[in-house]
Amino acid sequence: MIGLALLIGLVDGCPLPPDRYVTPTQRPIVDIVRPTQQALLSPLKWVTRGIRFSQRWALMQAAPRERFRFTVEGRSPDGTWFVLFRANDPDHAAFADILETHHIWGVWNPTDRMMGQYNAFIKWFTGYALTARSDITAIRTKQEKVIIEDGKLRGTNEFTSVMTRERGPR
Repeated sequence: MIGLALLIGLVDGCPLPPDRYVTPTQRPIVDIVRPTQQALLSPLKWVTRGIRFSQRWALMQAAPRERFRFTVEGRSPDGTWFVLFRANDPDHAAFADILETHHIWGVWNPTDRMMGQYNAFIKWFTGYALTARSDITAIRTKQEKVIIEDGKLRGTNEFTSVMTRERGPR
């Protein structure tokens, strides 16, 4: 059994990048190794389903190609939106004491996908922010796709995960 576990772990743990991140130089290798890996593991699916073990982990973690910057905006009573917090922007640092702690940062800082707790976090945070700032009528959170060129961060005005919470009746 130990030998079987080692063999399955060795084959299953072969680190292959997700298809969308395979570079042209990696493509010939991945196109051979991935089907071979799947063919070797397919007769053993009953083992991995029943025992549920795996050796998959990121041995050398790398930043994703697509990068995003978290932004929190508030709406004034006249309907104007303004930036309260923007990651890596000292001019817009409202709530930074909460949002930039290592316990919270991991929830809103995406890698190749949003964390599972993201929606629950946004629900909690927007309620907290509306309570803390009585001068705003709504809170909007969003992720802006950014590009890093020559060591500088540049926004693209492309947004994802846009969520707005209106102030409820008082």
